[in-house]
Amino acid sequence: MDECLSIPEILPLLCDGLEAKDLLSTALSCRAFLEPALDKLWYHVKSFKPLIACLPEDLVELRTESVSETVLQATSTTVVLRRSIRSADLNRYQTQYARRIRIFELGYEENILVLPPEVFQGLQSATDPRPGGLTPLATELIWSSTHNASAFPYLPLFLGQHVAKIDFEVTPTVLNEIVTVWWASNHVHRFKLKLSRPHTTEEFFLNAFIPLIPWANLQELELSTGLVTLLAIPPLMVAPHLVKLTMMVEAGESITRPATPSPHHSHDVMSSLQCLNISTNHPDAAMIALEYLPERNQLQSLTCFFFDGDESPSTAHRLFDLINSKCNAKTFSHLDLQGCPGPAREEDDVDKDDYVDISALLTLSDLTHVEIFLPAVRVELAPEHVATIPTAWPRVERLILNTNFNDRGYHGSIRPRIDPTHLAAILRDCSHLRILGLRFDATHIGGGGHLNQNPDEEERKEDLEEVAWQCGLEELYVSDSPILSSSQMTAFLRAHAPKLRKLCCLYLCDKSREFITESYDQRWNDVASGIGASNAYY
Repeated sequence: MDECLSIPEILPLLCDGLEAKDLLSTALSCRAFLEPALDKLWYHVKSFKPLIACLPEDLVELRTESVSETVLQATSTTVVLRRSIRSADLNRYQTQYARRIRIFELGYEENILVLPPEVFQGLQSATDPRPGGLTPLATELIWSSTHNASAFPYLPLFLGQHVAKIDFEVTPTVLNEIVTVWWASNHVHRFKLKLSRPHTTEEFFLNAFIPLIPWANLQELELSTGLVTLLAIPPLMVAPHLVKLTMMVEAGESITRPATPSPHHSHDVMSSLQCLNISTNHPDAAMIALEYLPERNQLQSLTCFFFDGDESPSTAHRLFDLINSKCNAKTFSHLDLQGCPGPAREEDDVDKDDYVDISALLTLSDLTHVEIFLPAVRVELAPEHVATIPTAWPRVERLILNTNFNDRGYHGSIRPRIDPTHLAAILRDCSHLRILGLRFDATHIGGGGHLNQNPDEEERKEDLEEVAWQCGLEELYVSDSPILSSSQMTAFLRAHAPKLRKLCCLYLCDKSREFITESYDQRWNDVASGIGASNAYY
């Protein structure tokens, strides 16, 4: 055993999987484990508490009081100096622990530890005057002003020469935080910035602060806790090194394109964005934002969340067309469109033929993740898409189309356009598919899980049954797909989807169809039990 412990690579691997309390016990159990366990324990420090714990008892006093949070009750502990800090007071921390730290995080704590300015000033005078005196070998900082605004001017104590990345969360109205961000941006290769609105402001627009952002090394920008208007979007789309942008866009009462003469549509301009996340109250605002994306781009992921539930079929078609024209088919792989349930509509007001055609998206051949949930409209596969999808999206792994309908339930009265024959074709031909969400008519299935076909579909049946096949599907979301025989559907899935481990259906709170939907739910639950998969409502 002692010979094994003498191998340098073994001990760190053993410590990697341990929790903090176990690491401490391990460090004290054997001299061979001491250094590797301490290296792991101090690798990622998430507050000032470990530093304060290393100071002499006669140096500091801790005073605790309750603080009121928006939802949670927390305690705040303030560090009070009993005397001046001397260099010798930091000997234990600096000689034994400081050089082990690689990530220092100053964020939210349930029990907040507050260091007033005089403590930082004392630490500053007692340490090496060069930046990074308290974390000399750290490579990453996570710095939030949520409860530690007073720490911002003293960031140089932690930002040493090895820091390559900083994640900032700042309040743009606080000058010393903005100044600190500017200073730090010139000392790291990449940093992430989140602008948070002041707690005293109900509606806060970030437009005025966007010109203050240091763009030189900024790779990620989050503007999700304050609003931006359409006027602020053009420069965001062409920031030189920005890879990920998350923003909440306020459309206003009238949605018009900003009158901004711009070179952004020039063929010479290229966007660095790879991930774009937009939340807005109206799809038109998201479309205007997307129009400012230069033609030369390498966008990989687009997520849009519409929180007013005001989509229409024509709006969805325009959005799909714009995504098709703007996104680079060679790089674009992740599409996620999410809406909220809109106002209830009577079934008589719904045009059963007015569904949203996804054909415009089929030219984006690199897509691996497609999730579209727009409950105000009908988004589903048509039979003609079944033969196209395997060649249009050959690497698709996740495909979910409006299987999470709202509890108004009017979609549920419309029979799906595809049946198990089409489902089988998709499962057979999309070899990478792992998660699928579709409504389909499961009543068209015969005994033993065989497919019932119309005479004009016999040729397809023969093709499907010519050779035995299995797929790698792991999760299936069926919504309120109509089903008559759970045993026949069980046989079909057991034969062709042996790896299926999750089958989910949707319970519709529609009193007029309560008996029907409960019958569907029970049958799908029986299917899940029959194939040994977990089942759940969603």
